[in-house]
Amino acid sequence: MNLIPAFIRRRIAHRPNLVKIVDNIGWLFFDKILRMGVGLLVGCGLSATWGRNGRKRMYLVNCHRNSIPAQPTD
Repeated sequence: MNLIPAFIRRRIAHRPNLVKIVDNIGWLFFDKILRMGVGLLVGCGLSATWGRNGRKRMYLVNCHRNSIPAQPTD
């Protein structure tokens, strides 16, 4: 509630439910921005680590794994 400008705080101070709503909106907004920022950092880190051919390398690993014949069950 301390981040709300004074003129808005004065107008909603006598309405406790509205204060709760505004506080909740603030936390949800902050959480969304934080998650987007973390997702951006993780995405940039993965793209820098894997590089341009990262998808091709993962495809080749999966193809190699799938090319190993299954053991007979009997």
